[in-house]
Amino acid sequence: MMKSNPDRSDFQIIAEIGALKIFTDHCDSAGLQIPGITAKFKHEYLDNPNDIFSDTIVTHKSPWPMEEYFDIMSLAQHYGLQTRLLDWSRNPYIAAYFAVAKLVMKGEEYGDQRFAVWALDIKVLPKNLQIITVPSANNLNIAAQQGVFTLLRQPYQMGMDFENTPLLDEYMKSQVTVQGRQRLVKISLPQKECYKIVDLCSMYGITAATLQPDFYGAAKATQIALAVTSKSQDSECRDVKVVKSPAISKLYSK
Repeated sequence: MMKSNPDRSDFQIIAEIGALKIFTDHCDSAGLQIPGITAKFKHEYLDNPNDIFSDTIVTHKSPWPMEEYFDIMSLAQHYGLQTRLLDWSRNPYIAAYFAVAKLVMKGEEYGDQRFAVWALDIKVLPKNLQIITVPSANNLNIAAQQGVFTLLRQPYQMGMDFENTPLLDEYMKSQVTVQGRQRLVKISLPQKECYKIVDLCSMYGITAATLQPDFYGAAKATQIALAVTSKSQDSECRDVKVVKSPAISKLYSK
């Protein structure tokens, strides 16, 4: 069933549970402990995706994903496995750093291409959009990155497709704005500014080493610093573009 008709909500949910089970199994085989994942949790929420969907999710008419999955989904999301959680930072400099770090590592000449940081006003959220927080003790990266997640709920029925779009930017366009103010704003700069942005972020103590506090983060920070050294130059950042009207922004994402 994990390979069948991804447009149907029931098949998609089963596939997502299956992906989390595979992630957990690989963590187990590597001796990595996932906080909160007990043998009971695995049996009830991971080991048999088909039964979990029919017995737990459908019977209790639970929204997807259920709260029980947030901890493992947030961990998987932070380490590169795509989930329904979208990761953000409360700090715009951290978002800017993540937006440009990969560009710096490529070391290319970018011409007129641009990178972007998205800003989300969370004072008044639409009905189906939730802010998800998880304990940072379970994931040190969340604490270091001032991380939080958004979850865009999609209503579903057995045998039917999910309702609404899964894309946050498309969903927000369909929502009525408050006093004409956009709740989701895209701010962009030329990609050639990426070296200077990384340099400026480091002055505020924002590096791969501080955002990923382990040996991998320290090595990555060193690689980025070496890449920036020969490229960085002064910039007044006069070419900033704000798409749509400004918002009072609380969350930021690359």
